[in-house]
Amino acid sequence: MICTDFLQRKGSQKASTDPLVCLCFLRTLRYQGPSTSLRKKALDSGSGFIMSTIPISAIILSAGLSSRMGAFKPLLPLGNGTIIKQAVSNFQQAGIKEIHIVLGNRASDIVPHIDDMDVSWVVNEDFRKEMLTSVQIGMRHLKPETKAFFVLPVDIPLVRSQTLLALMDASGAHSHSILYPTFNGTRGHPPLIPQRYVETLIEYGGSGGLKGFLNQFEQNALDVHVADAGILMDMDTHDQYEQIKQRFNNWALPSEAECLAMLAFRFGETDAMIQHAKTVAGLARRIATKLNTAGYSIDVELVTACGYLHDIGKGIKGHAQFGADMLVRFGYPLIAEIVATHMDLEFTELDDITEKEVLFLADKKISGTRIMPLDERLSAKLTQFADNPDGSAAVKTRLGNAMKIEQGIDSIIGGKNGNRIKFSE
Repeated sequence: MICTDFLQRKGSQKASTDPLVCLCFLRTLRYQGPSTSLRKKALDSGSGFIMSTIPISAIILSAGLSSRMGAFKPLLPLGNGTIIKQAVSNFQQAGIKEIHIVLGNRASDIVPHIDDMDVSWVVNEDFRKEMLTSVQIGMRHLKPETKAFFVLPVDIPLVRSQTLLALMDASGAHSHSILYPTFNGTRGHPPLIPQRYVETLIEYGGSGGLKGFLNQFEQNALDVHVADAGILMDMDTHDQYEQIKQRFNNWALPSEAECLAMLAFRFGETDAMIQHAKTVAGLARRIATKLNTAGYSIDVELVTACGYLHDIGKGIKGHAQFGADMLVRFGYPLIAEIVATHMDLEFTELDDITEKEVLFLADKKISGTRIMPLDERLSAKLTQFADNPDGSAAVKTRLGNAMKIEQGIDSIIGGKNGNRIKFSE
């Protein structure tokens, strides 16, 4: 079952406030992208993705001249591969087996790079004409059983597999609708187009290309909200290519904007929750940075993302594990592993300070958006749980461990740099 709170018809301004807003339909999958050795251990332990049972195909458009870029975009390096290999890989990770690549300019140069990727390709001899001709050629090669198909320009290589899965899930309940991924209210790529439009689109000769055709059916369009800035990242210039390379190098983690989008899915426009998340993320980042100046190797970007997302399960009993489960479905198993321990974590040795301890301390130091001394937080919590012996015991344990971590970090920073850490700066 799909949760339609993720779907929004054009013109509707109402944001979902359902506390279980559809994170459940994002499927668990293993991320295969770039990672540091620290991240790889957790990423490799993730579950495999679940294949879609609906016959859905993908058309990748790679026939253009790359004239604005000044370099041949499909074969530009990205990580250990190329732009075109990454675009293909994203679809394959989402379980899409029928992938058609439409070639044109320098087709013979591209073929050796995709021959081992289990895709089909076709050449558009009229590649100098508008992109619509490539879309139409690609559609002529779709299998008869195809129910819907994605159309993606090759220069948009950072669409997450989770986004494709979300669109496919939506198509199960809205099989006649043209589906667009949207990020923070802006539509991006790739649209998912039902098979019912194939015949008329192949014959279309009007203005505006593919967009002009799809605009005719806006009444049948649905927006699928995703926490994926990659749907908006294309590369027509060298600067945009550099931005994509930089983002890809840290693609195993969500950006700040993607973190905030996930929180918005979960809590709507609850400002207090967003501000709390920002405060915890900021403090965790400062602690991690100071530890690294003392010789530690804390992943600053990882612990910052954990700070943003640590309370994504808030409001549900056992919210730490509930939030971790949701983050696995979003495709972030390493963040999930750390978030799962942010409520209860035993600290023993200074050598054991990791991202888990940093997040645990940052969370315990903050009430709302106020950074507090731990003894003050302990006193307030004990008053709150005065009539609850079990609650009081849990508070003492948690804040006691936080005090040990804080004392340990202070001794590290003070001992090696001559100054105690200033948590409130």
